[in-house]
Amino acid sequence: MSDWQQIALGNLQTRVRHKVAVPPQGSRASMSGWRQVSLSEVVTRVTTKNVDGTNQNVLTVSAEHGLIAQESFFTKKVASKDTSGYYVVAPGQFVYNKSTSKSAAYGTVARNLSDAPGIVSPLYFVFEAKDGAALPEYLELALNSNQFFGSLAGMLREGARSHGLLNVRLKEFYAATVMLPPLPVQKRIVETTSAVEEQISALDTEAEALTRVESRLRRDLFSSQDAATMPAGKKFDMLLGRQKSARQSVGEHVHPYLRAANLGGGTLDLSDRKTQRSGGYGGVAPRR
Repeated sequence: MSDWQQIALGNLQTRVRHKVAVPPQGSRASMSGWRQVSLSEVVTRVTTKNVDGTNQNVLTVSAEHGLIAQESFFTKKVASKDTSGYYVVAPGQFVYNKSTSKSAAYGTVARNLSDAPGIVSPLYFVFEAKDGAALPEYLELALNSNQFFGSLAGMLREGARSHGLLNVRLKEFYAATVMLPPLPVQKRIVETTSAVEEQISALDTEAEALTRVESRLRRDLFSSQDAATMPAGKKFDMLLGRQKSARQSVGEHVHPYLRAANLGGGTLDLSDRKTQRSGGYGGVAPRR
């Protein structure tokens, strides 16, 4: 890890202030001590059942949100009335959902980050990290990586995908391999990833706030009682009735234009402006 460089995310003007280690691109020195091991070497399968049915905290795995309460994800209850066959997921344990989506071609692995145990469908795989083998936080990252899912894909039989659900057998899943660096490196990877995710979240929050400010300023600008008004035809060329093709949006002599979608409710929305070459397409183009 001697060649890891220190950078300060605090240099960016957001509320996040962290110093994190980021490996230089193209460097392979920091891979020293990494091992490629089967999943079964670092985790243990969990098969605790909700035998008495007392736990009604039904969880589901979302590719976007992780392991969350089912009632907050679906508009109606989709769990079976009899949940005695459901697996119990203790805090810190993992769940693998074999359901596929555009953002999760081979399913999703999520961890129970809450303080309360929940239950999941028996279609899910539940497991926990072996003591001292790997950091749970690192495992969650590694088990959602292209490397792990690429290894899993190589284990699957042809035709293993059906109706959005992978037909993954337990043996195949636990035989898939995961990259395992030394524990200090695992910790640094988790810290780096967490800091970057916080930075992204902070920037998203700032962008949303600035968008609201911009919208308010535009609304105030165009609703001002002191502002002069005039027919749009005096300032714009109004062109109707033709739809432009994609090739008419590129080139050296393109100009922005407004559509009906940009106007409405007393506001002017310029977040989705289109461009076109001069020459008579439907829209509103400013006069030069």
